[in-house]
Amino acid sequence: MLRFRLITSLLILSWLLPTEGEHVTQISSQHTQSKNWLLSEIGPIDKQVIQKPIITPERLGNGKNLGELLEEYEKSDKTFGNENNLNLNKASTPKNQHQLIAFWGIALLIFSMLGVLLFYMRRYRVESKKLYDTNKKLNHVNNHFESIIRDRTHDLAALLEESQKSDQLKSTFLANISHEIRTPLNGIIDHTRSLSEDNLSVETQKQYLDNINREGVSLLQITNDLITISKIDAGLVQIKNESFNLNQLFYDLFSTFNSNTSHKKRSGVELKLKLSLSDSQSNIVSDALRIEQVLINLIDNALKFTHKGTVEFGYTLEDNSRIKFIVKDTGIGIPNDKHENIFCRFNRESLASPYNSSGTGLGLPICKGLVGLLKGDIWFDSRLDKGTNFYFSVPYLEPSFNEQSYTSGLSSTFPNLNFKGKKILVVEDDLFSFQFIEALLKDTNIKIIHAKNGEDAVEISSIATDIDLIIMDIRLPFLDGCEATIQIKKQNPKIYVIAQTANVHSDDRARCMRAGCDDYIAKPLDPDEFLRLVAHYLKKAEFNRRHLSNH
Repeated sequence: MLRFRLITSLLILSWLLPTEGEHVTQISSQHTQSKNWLLSEIGPIDKQVIQKPIITPERLGNGKNLGELLEEYEKSDKTFGNENNLNLNKASTPKNQHQLIAFWGIALLIFSMLGVLLFYMRRYRVESKKLYDTNKKLNHVNNHFESIIRDRTHDLAALLEESQKSDQLKSTFLANISHEIRTPLNGIIDHTRSLSEDNLSVETQKQYLDNINREGVSLLQITNDLITISKIDAGLVQIKNESFNLNQLFYDLFSTFNSNTSHKKRSGVELKLKLSLSDSQSNIVSDALRIEQVLINLIDNALKFTHKGTVEFGYTLEDNSRIKFIVKDTGIGIPNDKHENIFCRFNRESLASPYNSSGTGLGLPICKGLVGLLKGDIWFDSRLDKGTNFYFSVPYLEPSFNEQSYTSGLSSTFPNLNFKGKKILVVEDDLFSFQFIEALLKDTNIKIIHAKNGEDAVEISSIATDIDLIIMDIRLPFLDGCEATIQIKKQNPKIYVIAQTANVHSDDRARCMRAGCDDYIAKPLDPDEFLRLVAHYLKKAEFNRRHLSNH
C-alpha cells in the first residue's frame, strides 16, 4: 500500500512538471521572449514618449485649438497604458503557472505523507490489538496452569498426608497383628508341652485341649480375616445368590453364640433375637454365607465391647423391598471423634475395649466390603457408655415357587446333623488333612470314601455312581484336582464338587470354577464353614435326585 501511494504521487508530479530538457528550453525561450519583449516595448514607449503630442504655440498656430490637442493627448496616453498592462499580464503568466504546479506538488506530497502516516497508525492499531489478544490468551493459559499446579500441589500434599497416615496405621496394624498371632501360638505351644507331662489329671488334660482348641480357633479367625480382606481387595469374592431360610440362619447364630461351650459367650450379657417374618415366609434369595459372615463379626464385636446388659440381633422388612439387619448392644459405645474412621482398615485403636482388647481391627472393614458386594449399605449410631446399634440392609428378593430353601442347620456343637444314607468322596493326598475331615464328619453318619490322587478319584466316581458329594483337593499327585474334576463332570455333570486349597492368593478359585467345581473353601478349613457347605450341597443333591425321580 505504501509503495502504491508513493508511485502514484511520483506519476502525478511527473505528469504536471516538465521534463529536464523541456524545462531548459522553456526557460530559454521565455528568457528570449522576455528580452525581445522588453526591447520591443522600450522602443515604442520611447517613441511614444517622443511622439507623444506636446501642446506648443506652434501647434496651436496651425489651426488646432486647445481642446483638440488635449483630446489627442489623452488618447495617446490611454493607448500607452493599455499596451503596458497587456505586456505586464503576459509577463506574469509563466510565473503563476510554476507556482500552481509547486503548490499541487507540495499538496500531493503532504497527502502522501498523511496517507503513509494513517497507514502506519492503522497497522500499529492492528498489531497492538493482536498483541493485546495474545497477552490475554497467555494470561489465561498462565492462570490455568497456575490453577492446575495449585490443585496438583494440594492433591499431592493430601496424598502425602494420607500416605503418612496409612503408613502409621499399617505399622500399628503390623504390631497388633504380630501380637494377635503370637498370643494364640504361645498358648497352643505351652499347652501342648504341658500335655506331655505324665501326672496330669483327665480334667486338666481336657481343659488344656479346650484351651488349645480355642486358641486355634482364634488363630484361624485372624487368618480368615487377612484372607478375606485380601480377596475383597483383589476382587476374588463372588456373591452366590441362592434361596435360603433367613430365620433358620438366625436360629443357628443364636445357638452358636449362646452355647455354653462357646468361648464367645459372656457372663452377665443376655442374647435376644428379633425376627419379623414367620419361618414359612422367611425364604429369601441372597448369599447366606456372606450375610452370616457380616452378622458374626457384628455380634462378636457387640459381645466383645459389652460388659453387662443385652445384645439383640435380628431383622425387619423395609417397604417390602429391602431387609434391614440390626445388631444392638448396651456396651461402652463409640466416642464421637472415632465415628469417622470406624470402617477404616488397620484402625483397631478406635475400638479398643477395656474388657477385651483382642482383634485385628479388620472386622468392620470386612463387613463394609461384603455389604457393598451384596449391593447394600451399612451404618451405625452410638452413644458413649450407652451402647451401639449397627445396621445394614440388602435387597429383598423372594424365591420362585419351585425353589427349595437350603440351610445348614448348624451350631457350634452340630448336635442335629444326620447325613445317614449319604455318600461322600474325599480326595486328599495328605493323611492328616483327611483325618481332620473324617473327624468333622464322624458324628453325621455319612459314608466316607477316600482317594489319594486324581486318577483314583476319576475311577472311583465312574464306579460308584451314587456318590452325593466330592471334596476335591487341588494339589494332587499324578492328576491335579482341576483335571480330575473336568473328567468327573464329563461322566456325571450333576455331581457336586467342592474344591479345597491352601493357595488363597492365586487365581485358584477362578481356575476351579472353570474346571466345573461348584464351590471353593480355603485351607485351613473352618469347621463351621466346611460343615455348612457339606450340608448345603447334600440337600441340593437330595432335591435334584427327588426331582429326577418325580419326572
